[in-house]
Amino acid sequence: MGTHESMMIPVTNGETVVGVKYRSLDKKLWSEKGSCLDYLLNWQNITDFDYLVIVEGEIDLLSALEAGVENTVSLPSGATNIKCIKTQKNWLSKFQKIIIATDDDEAGIEARKRIVYELRDLLIPLYKTYFYKKKDINEVLVKSGKDKVYKYLLESCTQIKTGFRNFKIDDGGYNYYGGEETVRVSNFLVEVEAFSENFLIGKSINNGRERKFKARISELLSIKGIAENMGVYLASPSTIPKFIDWLKEENQEKYIEEIDYYGIRNDKYYDEDSEVVCDKRDLKITKLSEIESLTQEDKEWLEKNLFYMRSDINQSLLGICWALGRFHTQGTYPILEVSGTTSIGKTEYVEFISRLLFGGRENIKSLSTLSNHQIRSFSSCSNITPWAIDEVKITGKFQLEKMNDLYSTIRSVYDNKVINQGNTTNKLTEFHLCSPLIISGETKLSDVSIQNRMISTNLTKKNKGDFEIYKKLKNTDILEKLGKVALMDRLKNGVIVTDSKILDKVKDERQLYNLNCLLKGLKALSRVLKIDMSVITNFVSFLNTDFSKEYTTTDNFIELLKLVEDAGIEDLESFYVSTPNEHWARFQLLYTAIDEQKRKTNSTLELLDMKTLRKQLIEEEFIVSNSEVKKIKDSFTGEAKTYKIAKFKIIK
Repeated sequence: MGTHESMMIPVTNGETVVGVKYRSLDKKLWSEKGSCLDYLLNWQNITDFDYLVIVEGEIDLLSALEAGVENTVSLPSGATNIKCIKTQKNWLSKFQKIIIATDDDEAGIEARKRIVYELRDLLIPLYKTYFYKKKDINEVLVKSGKDKVYKYLLESCTQIKTGFRNFKIDDGGYNYYGGEETVRVSNFLVEVEAFSENFLIGKSINNGRERKFKARISELLSIKGIAENMGVYLASPSTIPKFIDWLKEENQEKYIEEIDYYGIRNDKYYDEDSEVVCDKRDLKITKLSEIESLTQEDKEWLEKNLFYMRSDINQSLLGICWALGRFHTQGTYPILEVSGTTSIGKTEYVEFISRLLFGGRENIKSLSTLSNHQIRSFSSCSNITPWAIDEVKITGKFQLEKMNDLYSTIRSVYDNKVINQGNTTNKLTEFHLCSPLIISGETKLSDVSIQNRMISTNLTKKNKGDFEIYKKLKNTDILEKLGKVALMDRLKNGVIVTDSKILDKVKDERQLYNLNCLLKGLKALSRVLKIDMSVITNFVSFLNTDFSKEYTTTDNFIELLKLVEDAGIEDLESFYVSTPNEHWARFQLLYTAIDEQKRKTNSTLELLDMKTLRKQLIEEEFIVSNSEVKKIKDSFTGEAKTYKIAKFKIIK
């Protein structure tokens, strides 16, 4: 308290006290002679610039501080004098938002309007608050308590529309009006065509020259980013966020949805013609608008010839049904494996199947050239259009090591996993692995963990298709036309439901799911083309027979045993014997021999760690005894010694 039982209030410019104000208990106000009251009260104590609350008087200031609203200042002379707002405009420009909480009477409302007018060009969000039949903050504190003060000031505010445009077109570019000065921003203009949460699309115009751009908004928040997409930015980098926000505000009606990948989403199909933003451009996807309608002549030709793309109709249908089934199955989807020797038409087969889903040869990539990042990027472009990993051929250590990454990719793509890539210093990139995948090459993949995640074709020189059919498929867009009709049918009539009970011989649940995807594709094909019932019956029988065998750890192990048996190891019988009457091994020595032969032959067969392999072989009852002993002649000394052996099931 000061003299005359009054409260003394210092006014500071941040360095020295430039004025002293007094308030008596009976609310009389006066100040020291020569005092300068051009600064907000309490401003010198604020260090956090997230928000600022401006109140009308010192009692309201104390009330707000008592309620925990620390970033509060007050006008030094009540509602009639807002000169302090002009004096401290640069300081006020530092805040993320400003809440004007003057009294809810005529003088307070007028003061708020004048403050808004002074601050309108800062491009800072301005807010007003209501006291709900109470005059000011002090009355709210007295009658309703601290929580209500906090709520009214920080949680129940309404943004004020200032109507001020900081950026204006002038002489073929933009000027920025900030504070008292006008700054030249650019010598180019921008026509916004569309924008989303993260992208801005349009064209910049400089001296009549147009320059199209599609850029991430985060990339535009720098001088370099603006230069690479629009042109030279002349103003301070600090004004760029305001410039981008202003462009979006001026074109609010051009906001469009942003999607993570192309394809079918919520029963709608999206490609580059759709009114959406998608950043996935790695795959070549033919737009529906570029595909002509399927004519009656086209349809008749397809009904007569499509199934003979390979001379073995079932091999043709495997790929065709795999493609069309994708229209009716979102999420988990089998990988199509196309393996075989050279000159059997693998690449053409992959191309034709891809084109049914609007892809093509451009989406076939060589395994040896792919990084993990590229694999993830290609796998997250479209949940309809596939891509293919080609030249899967094990020729050395490098490729063998790469196969482990490939197996991991196959499992992740099959399950449609979402993978994050990055580190603690860079923003994580999210990959939704939704794109259908085709694996093509000379090496047939034999890893146990992926066998029932794939549909494998059997292409040979003997089942190559007719050359005239090949030319028609190669040189026309008839496959794209068929795919378009099948897609339109899916969008119009909904998802096909099939009954996999007809595949009663298939016991593996995952493989049964995969084949059900093919049955959906077969039914989708029959909605478009007439298919002879004998073709359908034969194909279903083929699926039921050829995919009925479960590929187990035991099956894989038997193939590994063949590597050892065929290696011509001199002392093989000292640790492994397989005859019609007995089948046993010294397991650790056998495992070592298998590992050595696997590396020597570059085999893609999976070899689990020894402990896990032994455990699974016991569970599958291939190891019938793991504790027997046997006298075995030592290959070096010729003496018989007793060793512990694993007794295997006899292979017939």
